[in-house]
Amino acid sequence: MSGALLQDSASDRRGVQPISLRPADLAEGCAGAALLAGAGERAAFLLGVGVALRGTAVAGDADVAQVAAGVTDLIGPDAFATHFATAAALPRPQAAQAL
Repeated sequence: MSGALLQDSASDRRGVQPISLRPADLAEGCAGAALLAGAGERAAFLLGVGVALRGTAVAGDADVAQVAAGVTDLIGPDAFATHFATAAALPRPQAAQAL
């Protein structure tokens, strides 16, 4: 994007609060999109990336639970566990690159 376009974009957005997502939330949102696209293995992996980035599993998030259930239904519990655990074990820098 050229500098002029960036400047125009910035000036058009004055007074608008930017959307701020934590990387773990982004990973979980991408997991939902992957599920909708039928990419269950990628969705399970991205849910694991969310855990790796956050440093812990998210508790009580209905959206994450719904995605996890949908992915499990799509690819089965064993495949879900494998892809999720692989990503959840990643160091944070590698997990961030996986997004």
